[in-house]
Amino acid sequence: MLRYAILCLSLFHLACLTCNGGEKEKKAVEGYRKAAEQGDAKAQLDLARCYSGGKGVARDEKKAIQWSRKAAEQGGHQAQLDLGWRYGNGKGVARDPKQAVVWYRKSAEQGNASAQYNLYHCYSHGTGVEKDDAEAVAWCRKAADQGYVSAQYALGLCYSEGKGVEKDDAEAVAWYRKAAEQGQASAQYALGRRYYKGLGVERDYEQMIIWYRKAAEQGQASAQYALGKRYAWGQGVEQDYQQAMKWQRKAAAQGQREAMFEIGHLYATGAGVAENDVEARKWYIKAAEKGYARAQCELGWHFAHAELAGIDHIKAVKWYRKAADQDYYRAWYYLGRCYAEGKGVEQDDQQAVSWYRKAVEKKHPRAEFHLGKCYAEGKGVDQDDEQAVSLFRKAAEHGHAEAQYSLGLRYDIGLGFEQDREEALQWYRKAAERGYAEAQSNLGFAYADGDGVDQSDEEAAQWWLKAAKQDHALAQYRMGVCYYEGRGVHKDLLTAKE
Repeated sequence: MLRYAILCLSLFHLACLTCNGGEKEKKAVEGYRKAAEQGDAKAQLDLARCYSGGKGVARDEKKAIQWSRKAAEQGGHQAQLDLGWRYGNGKGVARDPKQAVVWYRKSAEQGNASAQYNLYHCYSHGTGVEKDDAEAVAWCRKAADQGYVSAQYALGLCYSEGKGVEKDDAEAVAWYRKAAEQGQASAQYALGRRYYKGLGVERDYEQMIIWYRKAAEQGQASAQYALGKRYAWGQGVEQDYQQAMKWQRKAAAQGQREAMFEIGHLYATGAGVAENDVEARKWYIKAAEKGYARAQCELGWHFAHAELAGIDHIKAVKWYRKAADQDYYRAWYYLGRCYAEGKGVEQDDQQAVSWYRKAVEKKHPRAEFHLGKCYAEGKGVDQDDEQAVSLFRKAAEHGHAEAQYSLGLRYDIGLGFEQDREEALQWYRKAAERGYAEAQSNLGFAYADGDGVDQSDEEAAQWWLKAAKQDHALAQYRMGVCYYEGRGVHKDLLTAKE
């Protein structure tokens, strides 16, 4: 027995020569083989790895599986893990997920964390066993409790989604943190999102940035995108469009379609870069071609409105349709507008109504307003003031300024319900505060005449001035009169002439 131990010790000393560099590799293999042929499980596994990697011997997966099996059948948990992986991936044997589970289980029951984590995946996806989320979590927890970082992150996901366990945001954060503190980039990103949303922790933008940055610096694309967004918005960091562009480019270089869209948006708005519709369209196309519905819809709008990059209504409709096919409801509204105006498609009020109606189901304010107009004017539907008013009200309550003005106008003239000046002024004010020029002008007249409000030349002038700055002709005329007569403003004949 002593002689065997001494032999093994000397052989393993030889085998410790790393598997790189010609003669050393061959001598290492000789050492492994001698020990393996005497039944040493570790040597058998090392020899299997040499055959699998072609280190010191010609690559031979069949011999690799033979030696791996010998070690596994002796109860070596690393060999059992290796054999399970080979069955799971069809490496040296025909792929057999059930056999993979058999060997993973043998290894996992000996406490091998990698095998436990692999069993989690098998149960989570129903690979080689019947899908069982609770059993998946049980194995994941065993690995996580041993500090296996991927399992810690996976357990955080389980608690986040309520998969196999009761949803628990605090527990999700706890496991994400364990993995994040070990440097796991996806866990760092997930923890950053938790701080951003205030889920399981107090909302803390400073902590959000810390974890996003850690993940982003490791090349985690979603974190790079998120960090770029925070720089663009000035959330948790000082607003810096150059930094925003820097991180979005890093994410886009990894194929992150949302980042491609954001780069397009920065070019379209001239945020941190010279405004460039051609460059914006290029990036929108990249994101859209990756199937990003928001980019497809924005690209449709860009083809319909961005003159410097070239108007093409047919292409606009094409991209709206792609987004609409993904149930992106803003594209439903835009398709409705295309049919209503006959741009890129043959004009068709009934088709317009059909698309508006779909968007209305998602409470899209502009769709509510335009469908209301269809009912008011009898376009594509039977004329119906009651339906029109109902839709105008929905749009108005959802903050659509023109709908608020239209509702105010109907109350003012008594169209669709009893005349009510007070109610009309309330809706005019809502629309005016959202910048709708016609409503601002009407409020100006109300204050000038003391009609439904206390008379005030100053208030009248303020509202007319807001409308005049939007090129509202009547408001511009009234402001000229105000400056000429000094009503509500200091008299100023030069400004009056302007």
